[in-house]
Amino acid sequence: MKTWKDSGVPVTFRLGDEHELFGEDLRKLRGPCYERGYLPVVRMTYEHDGTVFTEESFASVEPGLAEHGVLFTRFLLGSGKPGQVVAHIDSAGPVSVSQGVLSDAKGHVLVGSATTGNGMPTKRILSPI
Repeated sequence: MKTWKDSGVPVTFRLGDEHELFGEDLRKLRGPCYERGYLPVVRMTYEHDGTVFTEESFASVEPGLAEHGVLFTRFLLGSGKPGQVVAHIDSAGPVSVSQGVLSDAKGHVLVGSATTGNGMPTKRILSPI
């Protein structure tokens, strides 16, 4: 009996040129844990090819966003050399990109890209495949 029903758009994160799924090898995964042990910011770290990536996520409590289950996620370099994180968005239909926003055919935002604000070099490429 299938009782779990996901809503929204599934997103997976892959690392490096090999596109290893974040968290795939449980021996290299630490967490999840809450910020300061109790705050609702969930943090996980994952080692890939000598680089430790930290993923931090939290759900929006802003009513207009929360009703749609909006989640904010960022990746940080924990240690090692800079690496690549690729987000795979599993949209049921066609998508388009405009001004750093990935939208479905009805114009609903699937992914938005924000600046880091910390001066660290980043590269974001949003494109339908």
